Amino acid sequence: MHDRSGSDPLGQRGITSRSLDLRMGEGFNSSWHEAERKYNVLDKLTEYCMKHNVCLALRGEVYGPGIQAFEGNPHAKMERDVAFFSVYDINKREYVAPDGEHSLHNVCSELGLPTVPLVERSAVLTPELIQKYDNQLETLFGVPFEGVVVRGKDFHFKIINKHYDMRK
Repeated sequence: MHDRSGSDPLGQRGITSRSLDLRMGEGFNSSWHEAERKYNVLDKLTEYCMKHNVCLALRGEVYGPGIQAFEGNPHAKMERDVAFFSVYDINKREYVAPDGEHSLHNVCSELGLPTVPLVERSAVLTPELIQKYDNQLETLFGVPFEGVVVRGKDFHFKIINKHYDMRK
């Protein structure tokens, strides 16, 4: 979900999903439309962008029944919802760093939007850290987990958990 009202005179805003630009308005009812209506994301993000004179996009994932097919996925049994995981600065053409002024935590806290859980902060990237999430842990917060995203200042990548992946 993105808003360009911070500097775009057209005030373009909307929802995109992978390579799709989802239409807004009545009659459109994808899981992304449901999430937008539940949290009023576009209006909140527009206000935030205007207040801070920025152009931002929020990246997230919808989850719940009918979205995740794997029976063991705990998100498949939860109420349909969304969790945001990154902020993209459209003008700078870069993701906002975890310690940036418009970081995921700062934006979503101010807007009252849900985020993915933060597992570790300021962790040092080592082979041991990768192994920990790759094959040593079977659960996080008491439930199986698909993987974790490791974010640094200039990079991010996902570690897929082998225990979860083998259950598919």
